Amino acid sequence: MAFSLDYTRRLYDWWGRHGRFYRLISNLVLLGREDELRRATVRCLGLSGGEAILDLACGNGANFPALQHKLGAQGRLIGLDYSETMLQAASERVRHAGWKNVELVRADAAQPVFVAGGLDAALSTLALTAIPHHHAALDNVFSALHPGGRFAVLDASLFDNAARIFNPLLNLIFKYVTNWAPERDLFADLESRFDKVSVRDFNAGSIQLLCAQKGDNH
Repeated sequence: MAFSLDYTRRLYDWWGRHGRFYRLISNLVLLGREDELRRATVRCLGLSGGEAILDLACGNGANFPALQHKLGAQGRLIGLDYSETMLQAASERVRHAGWKNVELVRADAAQPVFVAGGLDAALSTLALTAIPHHHAALDNVFSALHPGGRFAVLDASLFDNAARIFNPLLNLIFKYVTNWAPERDLFADLESRFDKVSVRDFNAGSIQLLCAQKGDNH
């Protein structure tokens, strides 16, 4: 179970001030495949350019380059996070790249922020298992997507093979280092809301890529 929102904010404020270490731990968790898996997550969205996209719990903006490559200058990218220092790092990334189509929002993902049906797509990487009230965050994403909108999630899970003997240790480490709760069944959480959900496992099941699509009748 994830810690409180205040603990999560303080934890990621620390990571936001230590970007190199954050990049290191991300690469360790993803076994050196961070860029590859982030690009795969963006591909799930099926972007053609010009869409309005939400990066939920965007952190330091690590997804922004892959998203911008697909969105183009006419697209709109919204990065939402609760950590002030993470958003400062994301802002610096945006400034350095010269992107003019990025809006950064500091808010609790579990609180309604966006107009219903106002987004074409959303994604979340290494974040949903850390959000204390992730069900409310999922409800908000679902409401913000227009009918047919897509949501892509890359997140931690539990080992599903012989390596599962390490799950208790990983749970303990993740709890204090990242606030992840990898025991959450994100596939079931998405399936209960979205019409179409697919999942791919990576790194012995310790990482999941989930692609969901909202029905046209919602």
